[in-house]
Amino acid sequence: MKRIISASLVCISIGLSSTAYSSADNMDIDTEVVMTAAERGDVESQKKAGSMYMLGVGVEQSFEKSFDWFLKAAKQGDPQAQYWIGAFYEKGNGVEKDLLEAISWYEKSATKGYEESQKALGQFYSALAMVYLHGLAGKPKNIETAINNLNKAVEYGDPEAQYNLAVLYANGNGVEQNYEEAVRLYQLSAAQGVVQAQYNLGGLYLEGIGVDQNIKMAVDWYEKAANNGYAQAQTNLGLIFSKGEGLLQDYEVARAWFLKAAEQGEMVAQRELSSMYLFGRGVSMDFVKAHMWANIAASNGYDIEQRD
Repeated sequence: MKRIISASLVCISIGLSSTAYSSADNMDIDTEVVMTAAERGDVESQKKAGSMYMLGVGVEQSFEKSFDWFLKAAKQGDPQAQYWIGAFYEKGNGVEKDLLEAISWYEKSATKGYEESQKALGQFYSALAMVYLHGLAGKPKNIETAINNLNKAVEYGDPEAQYNLAVLYANGNGVEQNYEEAVRLYQLSAAQGVVQAQYNLGGLYLEGIGVDQNIKMAVDWYEKAANNGYAQAQTNLGLIFSKGEGLLQDYEVARAWFLKAAEQGEMVAQRELSSMYLFGRGVSMDFVKAHMWANIAASNGYDIEQRD
């Protein structure tokens, strides 16, 4: 079972003004009180001062001053402030952009369990892995470096990294082929909503690769992907229900899934719909609709000789 790795880079930029420590609407501000407490070293006040300057609430907006106040709190070990210092360095707002410094601050915060920092690190290492896996941004392909970065991203729970590393294990690309490990990683990724991971898990359960064959589990995972609009999963559900593989044959359910996929341009589903109308399986025989769907499938490149 050959799997396709997602080539898209993860967007790792942080919107500084959108998720500040406290939103403007929630800040009950007495600027003098806040600044006095911040000057005395109160961490919460320092973070509030940083947010005030970030958002321009009660003071003139200044990323430089925002950075300075968050840095004071970060140096006292506050994980939330450390996260924001990482974000400042990553974006280059209020300070010269420095990705290594950003990672350093994210890691300080992440080791204390701060989820936003863990997420930021996961996205960073996942994106870096794709650079080396596909030879992007002028970098040569380097599967070993890619895998090292994927493993780091997986440690921080990044769902795209979990998926992409699972693909490598399933294909035996750069690592020894290990379907059990692929299943484990797919499950982690699928649980976080990665549709391709859900789809691939469905296939592994359907074929009994890396897991005991289980048609019900295959259907469950295909349905998750299908309900997220994944056309190939919709088609596979149609095939399972039309053939009655491990389940009661249900042409009506099959037709419904084929139609969803066909409307997205999935040519196998289009051809299957044509066949259902041609032979009256689960629908009234309708040569016009059979001809219509056959023509649509053919126009999308479907070769009638491909059909089982």
